[in-house]
This record gives sequence, structure tokens and C-alpha cells, in this order.
Amino acid sequence: MPSYGEGFGIALIEAAACGTAIIGSSVDGARDALLDGRLGRMVDPKQPDQLIEAITAALGGARRRSRNALVETFDVDHFRARVSDWMNLQTALAAV
Repeated sequence: MPSYGEGFGIALIEAAACGTAIIGSSVDGARDALLDGRLGRMVDPKQPDQLIEAITAALGGARRRSRNALVETFDVDHFRARVSDWMNLQTALAAV
């Protein structure tokens, strides 16, 4: 999904959960969804050669799908923990 204005890119997380090779933009919200490249390949959408190389590599790679363990970063328990940490920080800052 190399684009210029993608928001968070939930489709990228869904692809990661399925073990599909992921290619996303390095210049929009896909960066967060791809954990700055740790969950998939990032390309500059203004550089067609980067996209061609990434697609070629994905098609030439192993056919066996494997789920990247980093996708767990977006599961419910991790989300709850991040919200809880944020709430505790806000409470501490308000008490100052």
C-alpha cells in the first residue's frame, strides 16, 4: 500500500496477522503500522524502482507464510497496557 496519505493502515496489520509479505509507504501512517519497517518493507511511493524491487523480492521469497511475532504489538492486551500506562502518566502529571 505505498501511498502518500494512508492513515494507520489496518490492512497492513491484517496482512501481517496472515503471514503475508507487506509493502507499505515510508512517508505516511503506514510507518506506525509497520513498526518503522520491522513488520514489513517500506518504500518511498515517489520511487518506482523501490516498489518494483520490493514486489520482486516478495514474489521471489519463500512461499510459506509465517506470522511475524511483532504483530502482537497490536493485540488487545498490549493496547490495554498502553492505555493504562498513558492514564497512569496523566494521573501523575495532574498531581504535580
